[in-house]
Amino acid sequence: MQQFHGTLYGTTDIIDLEGPTRLCYYFYHNELHRFRAELDGAILTDGEKGQLCLNNFSPRAVNLRESFLAREAFKDGICDPEVLERNHGVLIADGTEDRQDSDAVLRFLQKKYGRMMIMKMDMAYYEFRTTLPIDGSVE
Repeated sequence: MQQFHGTLYGTTDIIDLEGPTRLCYYFYHNELHRFRAELDGAILTDGEKGQLCLNNFSPRAVNLRESFLAREAFKDGICDPEVLERNHGVLIADGTEDRQDSDAVLRFLQKKYGRMMIMKMDMAYYEFRTTLPIDGSVE
């Protein structure tokens, strides 16, 4: 599901050297932008759980957002990047920059969010290591 989600939305992680790492929607070429005139959303499922993914580029996005499907059937399993941007700080690269030019998309994000120390980081997994003294004390 995560791979399909990334394909639908063209996501990547944006590292902010002066703030938290954030997920960015529409950074890369993505199917929702490509089919914005035809595709209002998509349902992803792994057979046990499902997610309604809204297409913010669709001219009918508001209709889907307000539909029974979104409000009731998927109320606990909806991906709406605009809501995520407002409530959880994700980034949305909704400019007209060529998605093959990562630097141009980064410049757009810098200007839109006023964050100059950002870079994209395409990693599937994160790892953090630290060392502690043998006796367990922290200096």
